[in-house]
Amino acid sequence: MHLFTRQVGTGPLVVVLHGGPGASHDYLLPQYDLLAQGRSLFYYDQRGGGRSPVPRDTPVGWREHVADLEELRVELALERLTLCGYSWGGLLAVLYFLEHPDRVERLALVAPAAITAEYRRQFEEEFARRMAAPEIQRERDALRASGLRERDPAASRSCAPCARHICTMRGVRRCYRWPASEFGPGVRPTRLSMRTCCTATSCNWKRTPVARPSTRASPSERACAELPCRKSGTRTSET
Repeated sequence: MHLFTRQVGTGPLVVVLHGGPGASHDYLLPQYDLLAQGRSLFYYDQRGGGRSPVPRDTPVGWREHVADLEELRVELALERLTLCGYSWGGLLAVLYFLEHPDRVERLALVAPAAITAEYRRQFEEEFARRMAAPEIQRERDALRASGLRERDPAASRSCAPCARHICTMRGVRRCYRWPASEFGPGVRPTRLSMRTCCTATSCNWKRTPVARPSTRASPSERACAELPCRKSGTRTSET
């Protein structure tokens, strides 16, 4: 299987894991390229996403994603990986560490997706609460009343494949829940063997409480501190 890859910068290699699953690394650009100062960033589109398509009957579960990452480590001839994962990519980084703890040098988790069933439940409850807000309902009602479908049915039909794909998100949700079903709903972060930086932006709709328990599990525990981001106005949580 062929995975699309892209590498920028020079120096110690950092493998960047995009969110999804099913997305590509493109939406991380050009902001993430700014990290290529004194280091080399290695991006790849995960199987089934972006420019790494797979046949319909090809497995795309979390175990396959972990196996792909291990194959990349071998091809890159690296003894240990430094991983930077955003959203689902953060969860993938943790799953890879659980499978291969001796092959991870450092982890950087950026607004990571829920790692346990409890965190996922909290996210879904919070998401449902926000979607029920009056201002969101007004926007949805205005969209329904806009008449866009009646004015340009051809445009609506052209978007059908994308909408159909979104409607199959049950499969994506299973990918988030498989780890919890494998390890049990009461899983808590264990003691990490490397320094781990967890960050979360205040505007990220997938933001979860996973950063603080992960901080407590790190070798040199430090409380999360909110740092203003000058350019975007978002905040990051440094541990």
